[in-house]
Parts: sequence; structure tokens; C-alpha cells
Amino acid sequence: MPTARPSGKPKPLSGELRLADQERASLEGLLRRLAQDLGESEARLTRLRSLSEPVAPSEPEPTPEVMQGYRQRLQELQAAIQTEEHQLKAQQQAFERYLQAQATYEAQKQAYEQMLAQKSALEADRGRLEAELKHLQGQLARLQARENELRAQLNERVKQEGQAQSEARAAESEARRLEAMLRSGSDLAEGPKRAREAGIPGLIGVVADLLQVPAGLELAIEVAMGGRMQWVLTEHEQAAQAAVQHLKQHGGRATFLPRTLLRAFRERERDWSKVQGVVGVARRLVQLPACPEALPSLLGETLVMESLDAALALVRTHPDHPRIVTLEGELLETSGAITGGRVQRGGQMLALRRRYQETQAEARRLNAEAEALRAQTESLRAELAGLDLPNLLRRQTELGSELKAVQASFSRLSHSPAPQAPPPAAPPQPERLQALRNEREALNAQMAQEREVSSQWQRYREDLERYHQAHKEMGELETRLHRLRSEQGELGQKLTAIQARKTELEQAQRSLNLRHLEGALYAARGRTRALSEEETRLIARTNQLLSDLEALHLTQARREATIETLQQELAELPPLPGPDDPLRDGAASLYRVEEGSSRSLARALSETEAALEALGPINHLAEQEYALLSEDIQKLEVALQESETVVRKLEAELHLVQSEYRERMQQVYATFKEKFAHYASALLDAEVELERTHQGLELILKPAGKRTVNLNLLSMGERTMGALAFLFALSEVGEGSGGLPIAVLDEVDAPLDEANIQRFCRFLQHFKGQTQFILVTHQKRTMEACDALYGVTTEKGVSRVYSIKREEALA
Repeated sequence: MPTARPSGKPKPLSGELRLADQERASLEGLLRRLAQDLGESEARLTRLRSLSEPVAPSEPEPTPEVMQGYRQRLQELQAAIQTEEHQLKAQQQAFERYLQAQATYEAQKQAYEQMLAQKSALEADRGRLEAELKHLQGQLARLQARENELRAQLNERVKQEGQAQSEARAAESEARRLEAMLRSGSDLAEGPKRAREAGIPGLIGVVADLLQVPAGLELAIEVAMGGRMQWVLTEHEQAAQAAVQHLKQHGGRATFLPRTLLRAFRERERDWSKVQGVVGVARRLVQLPACPEALPSLLGETLVMESLDAALALVRTHPDHPRIVTLEGELLETSGAITGGRVQRGGQMLALRRRYQETQAEARRLNAEAEALRAQTESLRAELAGLDLPNLLRRQTELGSELKAVQASFSRLSHSPAPQAPPPAAPPQPERLQALRNEREALNAQMAQEREVSSQWQRYREDLERYHQAHKEMGELETRLHRLRSEQGELGQKLTAIQARKTELEQAQRSLNLRHLEGALYAARGRTRALSEEETRLIARTNQLLSDLEALHLTQARREATIETLQQELAELPPLPGPDDPLRDGAASLYRVEEGSSRSLARALSETEAALEALGPINHLAEQEYALLSEDIQKLEVALQESETVVRKLEAELHLVQSEYRERMQQVYATFKEKFAHYASALLDAEVELERTHQGLELILKPAGKRTVNLNLLSMGERTMGALAFLFALSEVGEGSGGLPIAVLDEVDAPLDEANIQRFCRFLQHFKGQTQFILVTHQKRTMEACDALYGVTTEKGVSRVYSIKREEALA
């Protein structure tokens, strides 16, 4: 439908509408700001109109001349007061000196009277002290003579004790050396030594170590036993079997005699003790406490005789004689064979062990002797201490000092003159000074009143100036309000005009139906863009198809060449067997050619070649390796099952341990919380809070009269007391823990103030029954709470220790 258009360049209606909306929004914002400014100005004008005119003070304003007169009079009074104070102070000092002199005179007079009474008492004391000192000197002379005698005896006993201890140490050293030598087994063969060191249950020991031989029989017994000296005795045959197996593994060879395999010994009834030269039967002369029933198996009926001559004489008279050994080591067998000559290190094995036993006995004897001498020494020292010479000497010194003091006092009292009374002095008169001070106070009050009146007049002038300034500001505000109302009216008119223009534009837009046309335009533009994109996609697809077609042509040519090559190779192959040939079926399967296109055959060929190449070279030992690996896999599977069983057991144990740990931790935490609250209350009079976090414990203290704070916000003294409470509470955590038996505290009270030191001392007094406290301190209050004090000082370069105990100081 055709419509009329205005002349000039057309402008879109939508743009004009948006411009109208923007102008309307801008005008509305300006109107809101104008309304806010009008409200603030009217409120300010209302407050200014409510101000009332200030009222002048009722009293007249003081003049500077009056205030200057007051200040001058005050200076005069201050000078007069200072002069009077100096004079009064001089009078007071003179009167005080008189009073002190009078008091001194009274004291001297009283002392002079007491001196006369003391003089007669000192004469009596001097006679008594001289008699007591003479008696004490005689007693000291007798005791000193006894002391010299006892000291001589003590020195002799100490010397004997030292010699006995020295000999005992030497014997113990020799015993340790022999014990180390015997323990090393240097005189034993490798087998017995290894068996003895194996620690096998049921092993009694080597015969040489267990046998006890009297002095003088070592060589005879060692020759009689021979190799049996290194036999090893066991409780049962199982121990012997285990020892043999041990020697097979570690080397060596030994003979074992189990106690369970010992046979009953039939003792002969012949008595050899009446034969000349017979010492006795060898098994009865020695002892084997660990296994006495083994002696018959070791020594049998062997006789010990004094000499070879006596042995030969017995052999000649008794053809059925037993085995004989002499003290010098000759051996006569029952067969008549005689063994003798020089024996290399003969008897040393038993002699060494006997020497070890004797050395141990000697060391015990010397130690007992040293203990007896020590007891005698202590008895002599006790007797010396019982003489009480130091106390008598100290008493002699005290009596001498007392006698000298009495004599000096008596001499001093004999030359003391009578005291003289001091001259009198008048007391001070402070009445005039008090009158001057009263006048100064009255003048100060009058000046303060005048200054208050002056400040009232100053405030009145300031208020009057602010009142005039407010009236001036009221005029300016009224002018501004009139201007703002005018601007508000103009903006309202502009807003009305813009609203009317917007209405006209909206009507014109509805009459032209521009929304429908704009929608159609947008749809056409969208279709145009879609067609352009489709055209581009089709061109790209065409190019791709042409490229694929060219590639297919090339592939077809390659496949045809491959088919020709395969046909030539097939023609060169030998012919297949006949119908009756038994190898026909295998050959047919071998030479069977798959049917299909050239492309599928080529793909199958390439896949087969790739699979064959992937298999790698032929491994002829694969079957053997597979068998070995199968055995290893079975062993590993068994080990895996055992490991899984062990893991399950360990997990169960871990669960139990974790459960017990949590329970124990909860108990310990409850105990610690209770003890920490107890000690914090005793040390700091504070309440505590404990919070368990993933990082540990968070401690919060609430001292009396303060809010709950973290430890970092407390004072140094409070933190010290909190740390002590934490340590003492921590010491009582655990099973059967009764707290610290002893606590060493090094200057822990240094940062404490007076109140905390008192709490700390009360804590020490309260808990000293369960804990002994050792303190290093410089605080007097802490020292007063202690039962004993120890200090170190230096006198002329030498350190000296002082000690004070409460019971002795209070006694």
C-alpha cells in the first residue's frame, strides 16, 4: 500500500524510537537527581530555620586588667609560701635533730645503766669460761692421743685393703684371661669346639670342661683318657644326631656320648688299695658332676699308681691286672703293652682348667679379705667419728671466742663514760604557712570562676557568628531551590514532548507494518546464506570424488599387474597328483587356491605375510622352555596363594592393632585431658579446651577473668604456666604412670609476674608430696617456698657451696 513520505533523507522509525527511549530515560534520571537535591536542600533549610538566636551570659565579662591583678597576687603568694616552707622545714629539721638527740640520750642512759649490770655478770662469766676451757683442753689432749693411735691403725688397714683389692683385681684379670682362652677352645679339636659353640639343645659339654681332677693327677688322668678328653656328652641320642648333622654342614668331627645310651657298669670286687704304690681307681679319684654315670665309660677300671716300678711289680704278681697309668704319664695296657716317654704339654688341658678354678677361688678369697678389711676400716672410721673431736675443737674455739669477747666487753665497759643530755629546741609553728595556703586556694577558685565566665562569653560570640552565617546560607538555599524548581518544570515539559513524539512514532510503525517486512527480509537473507554454504559443500564433495576416482584407476592397474604375475607363478608350479594318489588330499589342501577377487586375494596375502613375520624365527627349544616355565608358574602360584594367606592374616592383625590403638588413644586422650585441666587449674586457675585436629592437638586456655584465647595470644607468663601444665599432664599419660618422680626446672619462673609466682609456689607446695622439684631460680618468692637452698659463690678465686635447710633455719 503506498504511503506518503516526508521530504529529505529518510530515517528508520526503529532508530528514532530507540533515540526517543534514550532521551526519555536520561530526562527521568535528571528529574530523580533534581528531586533528591530538592529534598536535601529543603531539609537543610528547615534545620537552619529551627536555629534560635544565642543569649548573652548574665555576668559581665572580666577585663584583662583584673585577670592580670589576680595572676600577680598569686605569684606573690607563691613566693611567700616557698619562703615560709623553707623556714618551717629548717625549724622542723632542728626540732627532729633535738628529738633524735634526746632519744639517743635516753637510750645511752639506759644502756649505761645496763652496762653497769652487765659488768658484774661478765666477771662471773669470765671465771666460768676459764674453768670450762681448762677442763676441755685436758679432754682434748686425751682424745687427740687416741685419734693418732686410731689413724695409724686406719692407715695400716687401708694399705692392706688396697693391696688385697689390687691382688683381687689381678686374680680376676687372670681368671678372665683363662676363661677367654678356655672359651676360645684353643686346646680342643675343631669338631668338639664347633659342637660346643653350636648351642644345640640337650648338649651337656666337652669332657675336658666338665671333669674335676685333684691336684697332681692331671697328667695321669689326661694320659689315661687320651682322646676321650674331647668326647662330647649329650642328654640323649637326638642331641648327638643333631650335633653330627651340624658338623657335617660346618666342618669338624667329634665323638658323642649320649646319657640315654650308657650301659650299666659291672664293678670288679677286687680291692687294690692295699697294694703298694696304688693311688686308687681313676674313676673314683675324679668327679664329673654334670654326668657322673659316664665315668665308667670314660675311665673303666684304670688304676693310678705312683711310679712305673710299682706298676711293673703289680703286673708281675697279678697277671689279670687292669689298665694302669702312673703319675708321670706311663701307661700299661692289659695286654702288657707299655707306653711312655716325654709327653708334649702333658696334663696342660686339665691343668689349665684347674688353674682357672683356683684363680677364681683366689679372686673370691681376696675379695672377701678386702671386704673384711673394709669393714675394719669402716669400724675404725666410725670410732674416729665417735671421738667427736671436731665438735670438741669447735667448742674449744667457741669458748675461746666467748672468753675473748667477755674480756673485750669487760674492758670496753670499764672505759665507757656517762652520757650527756642535749640542749633543748623550740617546736615549729605552721599557722602562718597554712594561712598563706588558704589565701592561695581562695585566689585560685576566684580565677577559675573568672576564666569560666570568659569561656562563656567566648562561646557566645562563636554561637552568634554561626547564627549569622546560617541566615546567610538560608538566603542562598532559597535561591537554589527556586532555580531547581524551574529546571524541574522545564525537564517535565521536555519529557512530555518526548513521550508524545514516541507515541506518534509507534503509531506510524504500526500503520506501515514494518515488523512483518523486517521478518521476511531476515528469512530471505538466511536462505541466501544456506544456499551459499550448500554450493560450497557440493563443490568440495565433487573435488573429493574426482580425487577418489583417480586413485581407484591407479589401484586397478596395480591389481591387474599383480594378477598377471600370480598366473605366471601358478603356471610354473608342478602338476597335482592323480585321482588315486594318497597324497592327493594333502596336496590339494596345500595347493588349494582361494577364490575371490584380485583385491581380496592381495589383502589376504599381505595379512598372512604380516602374521608370519610377526611370529619371528622358529624356536626349536620352545617346548622345553614351556615346560620349565610351567613349573615356575606353578611354584609362583603356590607362593602367591601363601602370600595372599599371609596378607589376609596380616590385614586381620593390622585391623586388631588399629582397633586397639584407637581405643588406647581414646583412653590416653581422656586421661591427658583430665590431667591437663587439673594442672592448668592448679598453676593458672584457668579452664582448658582441647580440640583434636588432623595436625594434632589444639590447646585453648581461659584464664580467670579473661575470655577464651589461643596460646599465642597469652602473655609470656601465662604461656609458661600453660606449658608447665601441658608437660606435667603429659608425664602422667601411660599405664601405671604416677607422674614425674623428679622434675628439674631451669628458671621457668623468670617471665612470671607476682601473681603467677604465687600460683607457682602454691603448686610446688601442693605437689611436692608426689614429685621432687629441683629448681634453678633467682626469684625470692620461689626460694621461700623451697625446703633446701644451695648456692655457689667465689671467695678469692675458690668456689664454695652454701646450703640452707628450712628445718635447720626454723629450729
